[in-house]
Order: sequence, then structure tokens, then C-alpha cells
Amino acid sequence: MPFIEKREFKSIDGRRPKATFQTSQMPYFVTGGFPSLVGFKRWEQRECFDYTLTSRDGGHTVRLEMALKTRFTNSSCAVIPAGFHRIVIADSETGRILHTERTIAPEVAARNNEVYFGGIDYAPQKLGEQTFLLPSRFYSHDAKNTGRMFATYSNCHRYTG
Repeated sequence: MPFIEKREFKSIDGRRPKATFQTSQMPYFVTGGFPSLVGFKRWEQRECFDYTLTSRDGGHTVRLEMALKTRFTNSSCAVIPAGFHRIVIADSETGRILHTERTIAPEVAARNNEVYFGGIDYAPQKLGEQTFLLPSRFYSHDAKNTGRMFATYSNCHRYTG
């Protein structure tokens, strides 16, 4: 059975959407957030970043920060958006990712019609007999924090935004 994504809009700017509502009428709507936020960069791009790894919550979680270097010699770094900064929070015992977020330079976001900031929280979801850590909440905003989108996910197939 193929995966089918469906959306049910319960409120837009705090009000119920009109019966004739279409996504193109959204004041701020993000698409493609998961591929951009979840994926890490290619191995050959490892030299493009400055890394910081810190322990948190009494050692229960670790925080990895990746910031694009201002100067780099590897040509594959040039395709990474300016101002790229990623934070990943993981369970220190299992290595499971609990949260990830990404920010890019405001001018790059505006020029390329990309999200300036996006974050995903993960929670355990049972699928059949197995439990997976899947997205439970997605949030994003523009550089001025005037356009915002919050979406919560449940049952791994129902979208609430």
C-alpha cells in the first residue's frame, strides 16, 4: 500500500478555514521541510563545518551543532546555503534523534523562497509490533518571525496544523 499524505486544516490564523480553502491561500505554508531538516550533509562535506558537541540533561542527551565555516577550501561546501546552522539533540544512550533544527541566512531564505528556520521534534510511534521515533511536531518561521507554521503529527498518517 503506498504512502499517501493528507492534510486537514483545523485553523488558519486562529480561525476555521473556509469550505473553499486551498493551500495556496495560506499566509505561510512550508513544504519539503522533512528532507531538508532530517538529512545530514554528505561525508565529503564534513570539512565545511565547525562542530560543537555538548552533554545536556545530566548526560541523558547530547547536542551537536554544525555551523558552516566562513572560509573553506572544499569546493563541495559552496552548494550549502550561507549561514547554514544545524542543531541535533539525541539520546546519549541510544543515539536516537529527539530534535533537529536548521537555520540559514535571511537573505538566502528570501532569495530562494526557503524556510529561514525549521525544527522537528520526534516521539515514539508504534507501527504494528515495532516502535519508531518519528516526527511529532514541525515548526518554522521566517526571518522576521511574522510568518509561522506549526504542525503536529499523530497516528503517523494524520496531519494537524
